[in-house]
Amino acid sequence: MQASLIKKELFKRRTVYNGSCEIGVESESVLPDYCSDIEKILRCSLVPRVNSKHLEAGRLVVNGTAFLRLVYLDPDGRMQSFETQIPFSKNIQVQEGGENPCIWIRMQTEYSNCHAISPRRFKLRGAVSMTAKVTVCNPLTFVTDIENDGVEVKRQKIEAVVPVSSVSEGFTVMEEYELTKGPISSVVRMSANPKILEQKIIPGKIFLKGEVELLIVYLCEGDVGTCEAKYVIPVNQILSCDDAQEGDGVDLRLEISRMSAEPIGSGENSEIAVEVLLEANADVTRKEEIEAVVDAYCIGRESVIAKNEQEVCLVEGTLEKTHQLSIVPEASDVTEIIDTFAEVKNVNADVNEHGEIMVRADVTAGMLAKGGDGEMGVYQKTQPAEISVAADKAYALGGADCEVKVVSCSMGRGKNEVSVLLWVGCRVSKNQSVELLSSMDISSEQSAPLDPKTALTIYFAQAGEDAFDIAKQYNTSARAVMEENGLETTQFSAPQRILIPMIR
Repeated sequence: MQASLIKKELFKRRTVYNGSCEIGVESESVLPDYCSDIEKILRCSLVPRVNSKHLEAGRLVVNGTAFLRLVYLDPDGRMQSFETQIPFSKNIQVQEGGENPCIWIRMQTEYSNCHAISPRRFKLRGAVSMTAKVTVCNPLTFVTDIENDGVEVKRQKIEAVVPVSSVSEGFTVMEEYELTKGPISSVVRMSANPKILEQKIIPGKIFLKGEVELLIVYLCEGDVGTCEAKYVIPVNQILSCDDAQEGDGVDLRLEISRMSAEPIGSGENSEIAVEVLLEANADVTRKEEIEAVVDAYCIGRESVIAKNEQEVCLVEGTLEKTHQLSIVPEASDVTEIIDTFAEVKNVNADVNEHGEIMVRADVTAGMLAKGGDGEMGVYQKTQPAEISVAADKAYALGGADCEVKVVSCSMGRGKNEVSVLLWVGCRVSKNQSVELLSSMDISSEQSAPLDPKTALTIYFAQAGEDAFDIAKQYNTSARAVMEENGLETTQFSAPQRILIPMIR
């Protein structure tokens, strides 16, 4: 007959997709009437952003926009810029099944190349890469007790980090600023660095307090050089999360979906309107402790048990740090530096036996500058970066999903040196496989009776042995063994002679 099992159900995350793909981006654009003709293209930059992501009938559907900014010289030798948007989409087949999906996506530009077809028209050929990880929740069933008479059970305390809920919410922050130098003619480059300053969980809600650091590099009318403006936009948002409770852990990220800076005035003190569309992604987890049955037998009856191996998450955490890097492009004849830029590619990470997370990436830094001949040009260099994020034994030989972003870049102290500030964020997890009892069948027939002359047996227990295993060997009760020998725990820490009582 089947034993009467008492079970408890928890959830665990299962990865249904983890991979990368490349998306081609091509476009042919015509300059609007207010832009000057193209004499020479200096640089084009492509910035991909994710607009939406969701699972649909076993597919991951991602829609996004690639923001192309063209910096060029007009026939009068003045630097100009123009921005346009190119939509893209990607469908990826994923494994089906599971609840409460969590979608993590990182986009980066692989290459972009622009060339002028005519003074008013240019063509782009480029590619962006998308790294995606999709996880879903599946139930994990534990046997916590067996109700049949005469059944002895061995329990193991299982500590696990289990998923509670995943939340993704978009919102917009807007501000208007007065520029100290103007009037502005066009924006050359704009970067936004979102920061989380404070986060708090109360039942059903996540409070988020942060800021967005803005850098706007722009051109003034009649001025060949560039100007910089730095601002900070405060962020305050409440995310709805019905299942969240105080004490839960939360991995909270702020991502930029779109940003724009448009002139709204003219004159000596021009104004600019800034709009940043943010996406807050929160993954809420909870620590659970449960005593699961890992072994069992029935006193006086034959029994057969089945076990299965389950993987549970022991540790999960989010770590971040900043890292300063200096890169010197090969530019010996530079007379004037107009602007600097930097980008990151080929990010990978591993966790060693000491719990140290080693993050590696290729960083390209460059400058838009005038050479000795007065010609404007682009000078750049790529060099590898290796960053140690943490050293915690709890993370040893675990897994890490890491992201590296450029926070800022500027001229360094040395000649032609570009100083790059990087942000590194890592989500670390460590799993453990445990063998748990899944079923038990008990024979309906009584086993042969014990020898009535045998009431006690002497046994020499070794350090590390368990009273349950000894009792199972002699078909008696672990509790009886403990009571007979005055034991407080089932585990023997040192060799000991004990008496094994027989149960009739």
